[in-house]
Amino acid sequence: MANRHDKNLPELELHEHQAKEALQVILHTIVFLRAPKKLSIGTDVIDCHTSSFPLPYAKLRFPEVTSMIDDSLQTFFQTGLSTIGPELSKGVVALDFYVNKPTGSWFGPKTEKVCFEKWILPVLVDSTPRPVGDDVASVIERTRSRETAVERVKGTMNIIYDKAMEDLSHLPTQFQFEVGEWEGGGRSRRNSSEDRGIRGSLGRTGLFNAS
Repeated sequence: MANRHDKNLPELELHEHQAKEALQVILHTIVFLRAPKKLSIGTDVIDCHTSSFPLPYAKLRFPEVTSMIDDSLQTFFQTGLSTIGPELSKGVVALDFYVNKPTGSWFGPKTEKVCFEKWILPVLVDSTPRPVGDDVASVIERTRSRETAVERVKGTMNIIYDKAMEDLSHLPTQFQFEVGEWEGGGRSRRNSSEDRGIRGSLGRTGLFNAS
């Protein structure tokens, strides 16, 4: 799609015990930033923290969104990573925002998904065993690893905020989103907000409808 806006994020390297929470924070943040409706704190949005990262982030208060992101990440960690070295794996997470465009065919009306914005995040996962002892060296190493991860996630979040506000003119008034694995020229396994019935479950015009 010629007018698709790609938001390429820098590669994020994390230890495997931190990776899922980090990606949850990142994906929820992007989805929150792209919700076009005026949201109410407490009703539509909640402030969240994780056990691994002392970074507050906003999360939409809808279980379908959380379930879709969690299921997508579970699939990503099961099948979306490729081994590139000893105790090191790599994959790319993609978050698409799209509209359903009506198309005609010999078999009747159909629709196709037209992506207008894609967020692409390369992920490097380190599976080196963590020190678990109470000795000074182990405690220092765990602290160092945690502080490094926090700084990396914080840096990625700052880039997301900047990229999210670069240009808003391409955003339609109503759209959907999906999370999947990006392989450069195409996509594999993905979970869609439309498949989850997120818009219909809200009891109003829909979270991703600006009207």
